[in-house]
Amino acid sequence: METRGGRRVLRTCLALSLLPATWLFVSPPHFFGPGERRALHRALHRATKPAGPLLPSEPMGVPWNKAGGSVTVELFLDLCCPFSKRMLMTVAGGVAKAFEGKVNFIFHSVVQPWHAQSSYMHEASLAVLKLHGRDAFWKYTVALMEQQEDFFDDKVFEKSRQQIYKELAIVAHEQGFDDKKIMARLHLTGLGNAGNAVTQHLKWATRFHRLRGVHVTPTVFVNGLEAGIVSSDWKPDEWEAFLDWHVNKTST
Repeated sequence: METRGGRRVLRTCLALSLLPATWLFVSPPHFFGPGERRALHRALHRATKPAGPLLPSEPMGVPWNKAGGSVTVELFLDLCCPFSKRMLMTVAGGVAKAFEGKVNFIFHSVVQPWHAQSSYMHEASLAVLKLHGRDAFWKYTVALMEQQEDFFDDKVFEKSRQQIYKELAIVAHEQGFDDKKIMARLHLTGLGNAGNAVTQHLKWATRFHRLRGVHVTPTVFVNGLEAGIVSSDWKPDEWEAFLDWHVNKTST
C-alpha cells in the first residue's frame, strides 16, 4: 500500500530527474514543499563523498567489549610476533575479563614487514572482523596465536600467498567462521595492485600506528600515553596490580 512518505520520496525522485544538474548545488526549487526539500537535502548529503583520501568512519582498533570504564589500554600487536602472543594470551586469557566495565582494552594491528606473512595474518583477522564482528575477531586472533609457529618464516618460506590465505581460513573455519566468505574477502579485487577487500582497513591500521610512533611489538598505551613499563613477560597478577592502581586512582 502506498504511504504518504513513499509518495513524497517518489515526487522528489521524479523532480530530481527533471532538474538541470546545476540546480542541485543551489537552494532547492521553490515548488518543493518542506518535506520534499528535507528529503532532497538528505539525499544530497548522503550522496556527497568527502574530498581527499579515504578516512575511517569509526574509531581505529578493535575493543574487547563495548565502551565502559575510565581507563583505556591500547595493545599494538603483531600476529606473527611471539612477544605479542605472550601478551595477548595473558590479557585475553583472563585479565580483560576481570576488568570489564573498568578498563577498555583495544587491539591495534601492527604488521612487521620483515615477516611478509604478517600482512596476510592481519588481513585474515580483519576479514573475520568485517564478517563476524568484534567478539569473533578476538576469538580468531587468540586461535591464530595458538598456531602462530605454523606461520613463522621457516614454515611458510616455500608457500604462496594463496596457500597461506587458505591455511588462515582453515583456522577461522575451526572456530566456526565462514572460511569461504573469508577467502572471498582476501581474493584480489582487480588487476595490478588492486589489493583485496581489507586492504584499505590495513592501510588505516598501519597509518595509525605510524602516527603513534609504534615500531616494536608489543607496545602498550594507557589513556593515550605509551606505557613502556608494561612487558610481555607480565603475569596476570602484575597486570592486575598495575590496572588496580589506575582504576582506583580515577575513582577517587
